[in-house]
Amino acid sequence: MKRTTLILTLLFLSLLTRGDTLVQWDFNSPFDFDPATGTLTPLIGSGSAARLGTVTESFTAANGGTDPNTGDNSNWRLATFPTQGSGNKTSGVEFRLSTAGYENITMAWDQQNSATANRYWRIQYTDDGSNFVDYVVIENSLIAAWTNFSVSFAPVPAANNNSNFAVRILSEFQSTATGSGTAGYAPVNPASSYGVGGTLRLDMMTFGGSIQDTNNAQPIISAINDQTTRVNQASAAIPFTIGDAETAADLLTVEASSSNPTLVNGFSFGGSGSNRTLTLTPQLDQEGAAIITVRVTDADGKFNFTSFDLAVLPTNTPPTISSISHVTILANTSTNAAFTIGDAETVADDLSIIVASSNSRLIPVANISISPTGSVRTLTLTPVSEEAGASWITVTVSDGVFTNATSFMFKVLRSEIIALWNFNSVPPDTNVNTGTLIPAVGTGTATSAGTATNSLISNVAGNSFDPAPADNSKWRFGSFPAQGTENKTSGAEFRVSTAGYRDIAISWDHYNSATGSKYWRLQYSLDGANFVDFVVYTNPVQTTFFPTGASFAGIPGANDNPNFAVRIVSEFGNTATGAGADEYVATQAGSTYGTGGTLWLDMVTISGDSAATAPMLSILKTSSGLDVSWPATATGFLLQVTPGFSPIDWQPVTQAPVLSGDRNVVTLTNTGNNQFFRLAQ
Repeated sequence: MKRTTLILTLLFLSLLTRGDTLVQWDFNSPFDFDPATGTLTPLIGSGSAARLGTVTESFTAANGGTDPNTGDNSNWRLATFPTQGSGNKTSGVEFRLSTAGYENITMAWDQQNSATANRYWRIQYTDDGSNFVDYVVIENSLIAAWTNFSVSFAPVPAANNNSNFAVRILSEFQSTATGSGTAGYAPVNPASSYGVGGTLRLDMMTFGGSIQDTNNAQPIISAINDQTTRVNQASAAIPFTIGDAETAADLLTVEASSSNPTLVNGFSFGGSGSNRTLTLTPQLDQEGAAIITVRVTDADGKFNFTSFDLAVLPTNTPPTISSISHVTILANTSTNAAFTIGDAETVADDLSIIVASSNSRLIPVANISISPTGSVRTLTLTPVSEEAGASWITVTVSDGVFTNATSFMFKVLRSEIIALWNFNSVPPDTNVNTGTLIPAVGTGTATSAGTATNSLISNVAGNSFDPAPADNSKWRFGSFPAQGTENKTSGAEFRVSTAGYRDIAISWDHYNSATGSKYWRLQYSLDGANFVDFVVYTNPVQTTFFPTGASFAGIPGANDNPNFAVRIVSEFGNTATGAGADEYVATQAGSTYGTGGTLWLDMVTISGDSAATAPMLSILKTSSGLDVSWPATATGFLLQVTPGFSPIDWQPVTQAPVLSGDRNVVTLTNTGNNQFFRLAQ
């Protein structure tokens, strides 16, 4: 991209020729020897100076700079700039003067900023006295030190011989000044905070130029796009064109300079006549960025220049991938999630993408598809039919050498939350080390089981997926059974009534210390007393919260049950996996299981669908096939079919129902194979 903003840090001092002084403000009041007084009347020439926007002004002692009048050295002090994030490029100063009869206009001045003042200052100019155009940016990173800046308007023909010429110096956001960073003002001192009282002091504002030679036009030079090369690799030959009305193109002189000589200081010009090339050679083993300025000069000393950004990259850079927000959907639905990828060396279509799921019972990798081309990709996420819970989805992009990854939580719930424990204080007390076992949603009880002790606290490095970070308490368990004893007895227990609900599901955020058990058995009870083993959760990594869960939709007794309960209990490695010894396995590979290893839980959610009375299906065999029907008053239902229950594969019946009397009827061909039907909402 062509660079439109040039940040100056004394870059062009060697390129500027001031010539005659047109106007100069030293801001000193004549003959009063009081630096606290001053004037906006120029010392040399004629022109006007005014403050703009919110700023206030005063005159103070300069105590430095290039003003030779040390006995009465006033400066123009500006303060009261806009509040953070407001008034971008509206406040500062303006200088008006006539450049009639002059060309190659320059401005030079002394500037001092306080630590909390803005770091970036935009130079604007106008050729009609009314409409101002952004030019270059001044960056001042020196705290309370006088710095001499200089800017050339030689590349701006409209600045020449112009009675309406004017220049502004305006406070600017970092984001618009540099193309990156915050959308606000950046302080001169990075350790400070920007403040409206931060000051800008100016002295020795001087505009110069050379007498216009109407018989000699300024040479021209084409713009050069921003460039990229690699460590220890010269750039390709960069083409540009030059020309002049009086000097033959072969006699024009071209030269280049770098704002960062330690990065690149090797320039080689090629070509001839109007068509020239520039080859850049970085310094050995150096990487970084620089502003390259190319200058063309004619036989009479008139010049012009253009600038562009050069980035010297490492031998290969990792690809990039955007973040993906956490996703929550209802069971038996699917969703899309968009993300972007990129790489400095590899086109997006050639990058490879790999996905992983921490809960394949909920959503195996086969149920995640990725759009195949472009920098903007889309994940299509389809959980297993009737399953619910949560999974940690990781998307990795690779250029064949380097990788980069992003992860997000994918949670699948039933349509209604029966009970939710976030363990945060009610009302919120903004103290993460206090909490409650009363559900945040619904009713139910939470207790410890077996030997496990419990507390409500949050002195843990990992972050759960609780959306209340200022009051994010967790439920912590310790004092688990000794090695090889009391398998599947100790952990957490939750009791809820599922009366009025069906297709019950649970999800939670899970964390273990390095010496905590790696395997955890999810159990359920239908009578409130006897617990049955269900699925195993394997914690993949220590000291990190992972979301997980499971569906009880295949357990009819879990529906509409006032005595439903679940447990999450530590389990031996061999009973959890079918191999190994009768002992607990530590979460961290290489660690030893210990009774002091901890379990932390958060965002425990039990959900289900309403168990309202479902309409009855009727199936009648006819000479033409099968008539499947249900009451016409039952609205919002979809007829589905599956060939069996191992596995269950419910698919919508494509034929639309026909109203016959008071019933919806679908006529199907009798295939002679097993078919099972249901109505689903």
